[in-house]
Amino acid sequence: MTFTPPDFSQILANEQTMNSRLTTLRNNLRAGLTGAGISYSQSDTINQLIDKYEILPIFQTDVNVNPNTAGKLGTLYKMANIAAASWSSSNNGKYHVAYTNDTTQDQFEEDGWYYTAAFGKFITTPGTFYYGDNNGWRIESKFNITDGWNGLMGIGFLIDANGSESGMVKDYNAGGYTGTFIGSVGGYPGVFSLDDGWGLERSSVYDEDHAFPSGTMILEKGDDYEMSYLFKDTNGNELLSGTWDPFDTWNSDEIVFGAFGSDGYKSYSHTTCNAWETKIYYEPE
Repeated sequence: MTFTPPDFSQILANEQTMNSRLTTLRNNLRAGLTGAGISYSQSDTINQLIDKYEILPIFQTDVNVNPNTAGKLGTLYKMANIAAASWSSSNNGKYHVAYTNDTTQDQFEEDGWYYTAAFGKFITTPGTFYYGDNNGWRIESKFNITDGWNGLMGIGFLIDANGSESGMVKDYNAGGYTGTFIGSVGGYPGVFSLDDGWGLERSSVYDEDHAFPSGTMILEKGDDYEMSYLFKDTNGNELLSGTWDPFDTWNSDEIVFGAFGSDGYKSYSHTTCNAWETKIYYEPE
């Protein structure tokens, strides 16, 4: 049998081409993960980088993109004593829920407290998740808190306490909703829960040392029906973190951004929590 020696120059050229393509692939994978806000190590192999793409966000509002015109923000629901409500956006895609109180209404005025609530639903990818399969949700958003000291505003999970009696989202639900949110708690970074019948916040935690801050906030569902929260400042330093039992809210996959007020008077002044670069992840069990 005649042996034909290999053309080493061609082998070397093919190897250089393959290495160049692999380097380009690795750089593209890293750039995509960086853009999605997913951390990785410089030592990660290409396969490890590809695996991280399994938890890309199913919802994302990019920098300098108006989420209103990008089709990311859904219907707003005036759920208690609200005369008007709208998604309000500004530069760099910042948005919050703007609303006007309806001082002629008293649907939710109990024990000397006057309640207001308006929430807007986020538009996520249809078919990506199913109600009841709730573990694996994570919400990340840049934020800054401005203005007065009254009221609560943030992003999180909303659930109708009446279940099938009135649907997941419905105006003026007499039975009340419960929800868990991360954002502003009276001007401070924190998390809050709505109680049935628009009661005061349940299991509210906040950081009095950082009034009107800005940075990144993360709300995540974990195993054993726990919820974890994390606030970072603009330098990435931790402001506030912890875990707690969110009760029925853990069973919700209705993600909304909104405002809730519980004041002793019919006030028009509530704290504003602006949000931008919002990313919503869902990683199935």
